[in-house]
Amino acid sequence: MAAKTSRSDRDSKVCSALKSLGYSTSKKIRLYGEEVEATSDPFPADGGFAIRVKSKKPPQSERNVQIPLSLVEVAKRA
Repeated sequence: MAAKTSRSDRDSKVCSALKSLGYSTSKKIRLYGEEVEATSDPFPADGGFAIRVKSKKPPQSERNVQIPLSLVEVAKRA
């Protein structure tokens, strides 16, 4: 019988894979056509994964941004 992995274990592995893809604290990334600076590591949110970012354009507000599902799928396969 195959061992079951808990949701938190899978989420942890996906978050680690997303970090290795460049979605980690203090990285400058382009999401949805906007260049932003990551202020957190990836975390599970709203059935997917998100990252906290700070906009480079005024006003420089911080917000949570969903990581595109296609990248999450790549991270799940890694």
